[in-house]
Amino acid sequence: MILRLAWRNLWRNPRRTLLQMLAVAGSLFVAVFFNNLAYGSYRQMIREGVKAGSGHVGIYHKRYIEERKVEQWFVVGSAAVALEGLPGVSGVFPRLLLTCLARTSHDGCGAAILGLDVAAEAASHPLLEPRRLVSGTLPAGARQVLVGDRLAAMLRLEPGRKLVVMFQGADGEIRSTLFRVSGIVHSGVKQMDAGMIVADRKELGEAFGAPDAAHELAILLDDPVRGGEVRAAIEAGCGLPASTAAFPWEKAMPQLDGAIRMDRVQFRFMILILAMIVGLGAANTLLMSVVERTREFGLVRALGFGPAAVRALVMAEGVMLGLLGMALGTVLGLLATWHASVHGIDFSSLMGEAELAGMLIDPVIFSGWDHVTTFWFNLGMLAVVAAASLYPAHKALQIGPAQAMRTF
Repeated sequence: MILRLAWRNLWRNPRRTLLQMLAVAGSLFVAVFFNNLAYGSYRQMIREGVKAGSGHVGIYHKRYIEERKVEQWFVVGSAAVALEGLPGVSGVFPRLLLTCLARTSHDGCGAAILGLDVAAEAASHPLLEPRRLVSGTLPAGARQVLVGDRLAAMLRLEPGRKLVVMFQGADGEIRSTLFRVSGIVHSGVKQMDAGMIVADRKELGEAFGAPDAAHELAILLDDPVRGGEVRAAIEAGCGLPASTAAFPWEKAMPQLDGAIRMDRVQFRFMILILAMIVGLGAANTLLMSVVERTREFGLVRALGFGPAAVRALVMAEGVMLGLLGMALGTVLGLLATWHASVHGIDFSSLMGEAELAGMLIDPVIFSGWDHVTTFWFNLGMLAVVAAASLYPAHKALQIGPAQAMRTF
């Protein structure tokens, strides 16, 4: 009987009920859709970030992440083959990173030279994507390098031109090596375009004085969730030097991890504000409904409705209002999520080329499916609307039956 009465009471003023239901639905739509969009964008950022950075698991000298010293290198040896055999590992990429002085006959400037196994990483590393090439080709011959377009403009480089690079060798002595530019790339990250040179790792290692040297061993996984399992297998022994350790990408790339964490905090704060607005709106709607029906509440109490029944009636109205809004908002949010997960949303007109934590962000963002948070959003919204009905229920019980029927 209470549920029937609550349902009828809601639709005694359908316009007001619909407006509040739409407020709940709109808030939940925003929460569900934008949370799923953010969830997809975070996964996209991590996926692209680990390809260019540490991998899902990165192997470094134990102090390299804090100090970044040239002498903190290690020999890869047979470890790469052993790591590729671990369950869940899709790729193992050793890299050598040196700071250097790049010179041509026109000018010179500081830069960083990154040694990659170009053939192995061509299909995964963002810098080696064909769409990044402004001119020329990827390094394929002896002593060939890629350079960023800003650095190329500064040093007046073109494909085929020579470039002299000076850096500290494995023995601590300064070494000088001649390279030839095979191509010019545009990553969209200013620091990389203005100061990055990409060379073959083994050729750079020979010039460095240690042909199989690496500062980083990036491990990509089929499933990022298996990172802990892979790190445990590495610690059990994979032929790596004792001076090395395996780090999750969160520790190896703290800037990216920090940027994602900060964005999550800001988003949750926005959701909290939305919940407060919805709660106040629901309380206002129910309070108006209670005030308009003061005489009615006096009558039902005189007929035998106790305080608990009146309280249950008002709360039932709030819960029904919340459930209707939740159902509509969740359906709309999931439909929008499905569309964005298939077709993506192109923010290029708003963002252009944007970077975050030294990484280029793809302006086409695809949403993901964060079912757990969607469930908690619904549960939280129901709790907010139910809590908002407590004050109107309290107001309904403050006036005695006789006074309510005589005065209102």
